[in-house]
Amino acid sequence: MTEDVPLERQAEVAKGFLEGLLAEFGQQAAVAVHPIDEDTVEVRVTGDDLGLLIGPKGQTLQAIQELARTVVQRQTGAHNGRLIVDVAGYRQARREALARFTHEVAGKVVESGQAVGARQVHSLRAYPARSRQAFSFSRPRRTHDFTVPSGSCRSVANSECDMPW
Repeated sequence: MTEDVPLERQAEVAKGFLEGLLAEFGQQAAVAVHPIDEDTVEVRVTGDDLGLLIGPKGQTLQAIQELARTVVQRQTGAHNGRLIVDVAGYRQARREALARFTHEVAGKVVESGQAVGARQVHSLRAYPARSRQAFSFSRPRRTHDFTVPSGSCRSVANSECDMPW
């Protein structure tokens, strides 16, 4: 059984890993630790010309985050808490884009009274699962989600809360 390792210790190990990675890439950047809540810490990399560390659609950033988590787990034995790595504010920008998208789609649903089409749901799948959860916190309060079976796939639809179903 593993013991809980303080998030501060996990963040310092991740910070050391990221500083070494930046040195190997020849990048000049600052690495800082920011607690999010009691179970989550974010390690932020800031600097100029960091696109190489983000990659297409954030894929390189996701890989770096997984590597950082692996290093933390191997060095500390920690399996508690949540470690997030962000480079150049990319994750925050994605959260804001997702919030704009969900407000736009929810506004269209409220305005038209019709469910979200497969195209909008498919667009939402482009976001990581954790980011899609932000939908429930960023959408207008007048709407709620429900699942509509549609052939062999499911779709998420929004409706005004006073709808009979």
